[in-house]
Formats: sequence, structure tokens, C-alpha cells
Amino acid sequence: MNQQNYNQMVDMLIDATKLQKISWQEDVQHNAFYTQINGCKVTIYSVYEISIDESSYSLSLANPNGEVFYTYSFSESTDKDEYEKLKKLYSEIRDVVYRITESENLILQGLEEALTTQKDVDDLPF
Repeated sequence: MNQQNYNQMVDMLIDATKLQKISWQEDVQHNAFYTQINGCKVTIYSVYEISIDESSYSLSLANPNGEVFYTYSFSESTDKDEYEKLKKLYSEIRDVVYRITESENLILQGLEEALTTQKDVDDLPF
């Protein structure tokens, strides 16, 4: 896949994930998420190498038979820009799968409601 198509694909994966147009499944054993698009499996892996204190992301593409035909792997030290793109995709996937932003907003809303009780309103001097 040429660089332009790869960049377009990653951008589209990010957008489709944000808009929840594609559904990701978690593979806990491999610290990965995967989805199927037109019968082709797309998988993103997050890897942390403790011995060298470096994280990396890999994106693999498989055909409808399950055969991987491309794997793109990037770390901060190999290609920072590509690493950041895959990191953004992985973060978007986590946000949607774990409902992170939604949950944070619910927690904040609950705290705001807890701190503004009817008693507080009744105690106002006017």
C-alpha cells in the first residue's frame, strides 16, 4: 500500500471509530483491538518493551482468508509521526470501547449534582 493510501486509511479508521461507524473487539491476550471491514480483519496492537522503555503500535491487515498481507509497526524512536497516528487510533478505539469520555462526563455530572444539593439552595440568603 502506498503512503498516501495508508495515511488515508488510518485517518478514515480514526474518523469511523469516533463516529462509531465500525465496531472494535478487544483481544486482551494480545493487548489489541480488531475489526472486520468487508471481510478483512484490521488489528492494532500496543506493545511496551520494558527492557528498553519503549512503546510501539502495530497495525495489521488481513484478507478475507485471514492471511496477513501488511503489518505496519512504529515506535517513537523509529518514526514519531507514524507512531503518533497509530497512538491516536488506539486511543480513539479505547475511548469508544471502554466509553471513557462518556464515563468521565457522567462522573463529573454526578459530582456537580452531589455538590449542589437542594439544601445548599435552601440555605441561600435570598
